[in-house]
Amino acid sequence: MEKAVEKKEGGREVVCVSYNILADELAGAKRYPLSTPDELLWANRCDLLLHEMTALDPDFICLQEVQSSLNPLDGAGNHLAHLEQALYTRGYSGAYARKVGKGQGRGIGNGVFWRRDRWCLQGEVSVEMISDKELEAHLPQVLESPPRHDPYALFHELSATHCNTLRLS
Repeated sequence: MEKAVEKKEGGREVVCVSYNILADELAGAKRYPLSTPDELLWANRCDLLLHEMTALDPDFICLQEVQSSLNPLDGAGNHLAHLEQALYTRGYSGAYARKVGKGQGRGIGNGVFWRRDRWCLQGEVSVEMISDKELEAHLPQVLESPPRHDPYALFHELSATHCNTLRLS
């Protein structure tokens, strides 16, 4: 788990946590030989991850390797739907962008979730998975003066009740 804390001048602390939650497609015994097959199952990891993610009462939860599904009957394979529902009941809203598997059944992407009582979404732009050259040509149209970003980045602008606008990537 990574935790980043930023103290605003005259304000409160902003807490961000970041997790790679490991999509099923990537959770094989060959990659994780020290884990049992049961330990790698989403059903056995999900509640532990949710507890860990929310234990610090973060303002933002950033997730990588979130598995999603375009098939509404794919309940077990749609980790995104499960996370969205579970985090919503804990006071979070979120946004997601697929980086692998666009237009297919299952995909993998990144998500950003924020505390609804502290932040509200002002706008959202998803940057498609493209080459560095294409990214450099198109990104300035999306952002005024962007730093060099990962082509899979997910940008969100959120504003707090008593804070300035914050852009995450």
